[in-house]
Amino acid sequence: MANYSSRQSKCLHAILFVLVICAYQGMSLRTLRDQHEGFPLSMDDRHEQWMTVYGRTYKDSAEKQMRFQIFKTNIEFIDTFNKKDRGYIQYENVTAVPSTMDWRTKGALTVIKDQGQCV
Repeated sequence: MANYSSRQSKCLHAILFVLVICAYQGMSLRTLRDQHEGFPLSMDDRHEQWMTVYGRTYKDSAEKQMRFQIFKTNIEFIDTFNKKDRGYIQYENVTAVPSTMDWRTKGALTVIKDQGQCV
């Protein structure tokens, strides 16, 4: 009987542990989602976040307000540009450039015609 109770207790602890991990993961995902397009941050929050990431500080509130307006204008332009359907471009089917190319094997080099004084 004690063995059964011990197993039941271990099972209960394992379930509780899994639930705590799931709850933590859910909170972490919500934090990330709040910063994504589905739950956009306010422009003030985006500016503050940008200032933190790039270590920006301003000498006074007037400069900060001026820089915020510049930031806001640029972000609005970027968001508008990114929402437009750009369609396809001429080079959609281009493959990656090889890391090296021996032009001699491609027949692109000719023999030296007149080297003159060069050695």
